[in-house]
Amino acid sequence: LKIEVTITKPDLVLWQVGTNDALSRIPVGEFARIISRTLRWIKAQKVDVVVVGMQYTKKLARDEHYKLIKDALRQAATEADVPLINRYDAMQYILQTNTTANLLANDEFHLNDLGYRCMAEHVARGILVAMEEVKPKVPMVVRLVGTNAEEGRKLLENANMITAETLADAAKKAVAAAKG
Repeated sequence: LKIEVTITKPDLVLWQVGTNDALSRIPVGEFARIISRTLRWIKAQKVDVVVVGMQYTKKLARDEHYKLIKDALRQAATEADVPLINRYDAMQYILQTNTTANLLANDEFHLNDLGYRCMAEHVARGILVAMEEVKPKVPMVVRLVGTNAEEGRKLLENANMITAETLADAAKKAVAAAKG
């Protein structure tokens, strides 16, 4: 992540983190230190950051280590004063309240297309909330692709964000926005 931030110098980093660390059984204290140190480093680079939290499944909800990693991530984001898109609670809510919709793939871990669409909408709304908090000084261009991307782009455009369908389109729009 640090190499990517150093090379690309983004205005905003959406950092989805925690699930693989928990599944790999990374010690909680080590995870918390790495997350806190990395969030401080990103902010020191004058880059805004939003943390996208961990996945939820019924099986993982019973895993004590998984819960501890989730709590450590929330604590680190709070201490760093960084917005956290609470993916775990969103997935839990969606899966528990919409019992007729199958949102998980056959492996009962990854989301299927409908699940990703629901999560993408949740993340898009999280981006809008975060951008309201950080008030960026430069225009933001969001390249959004995938299932129901058009609806996501409309949601972001309604909030006066610049959207693009392709990387080339995003680059053109970013250059135009930078010129004013």
